[in-house]
Amino acid sequence: MIDFNDLKSRTFISDEGKERLMVLLEEAALMGPNIAEYFKGIIKSGRMERRIIDGCRAILSLKIAYSVERIEAACKRGLAGNKFNYGAILNILQNKQDLNVQTPGIPQIYHASTVSPATSGPTVSVNKNTDTSESLRGSTFFNLQNNHINE
Repeated sequence: MIDFNDLKSRTFISDEGKERLMVLLEEAALMGPNIAEYFKGIIKSGRMERRIIDGCRAILSLKIAYSVERIEAACKRGLAGNKFNYGAILNILQNKQDLNVQTPGIPQIYHASTVSPATSGPTVSVNKNTDTSESLRGSTFFNLQNNHINE
């Protein structure tokens, strides 16, 4: 439940708007807890009533093109930021940042949806005591090659 009295002072939401937002929040909660929390962030963002309602409806309409799981993951990622709007969630989904799930304890150095460690080129051991390796790209690879030649 959201306290509409807790909104920024410049935000006025009519009784009809509050009812609409409660229906949208209930629908979001059925889709996932992160979506509902993201909606609360949109509501508290201090925008005009119409923009708040349209933003929430737009995010709900994303289920036509994306799975509920992806929207939930995008909202979870969006909660870490400071922008609460439809564009931020759409950007996360379009760039597949919601699919970038990091395994705890292992640093992720490549984008999971585009590159696999087996095909990403030369690797070097980061720590001699473990089997963890990282992909070498760009200047890191170039500098390693130059250091090897100079030795």
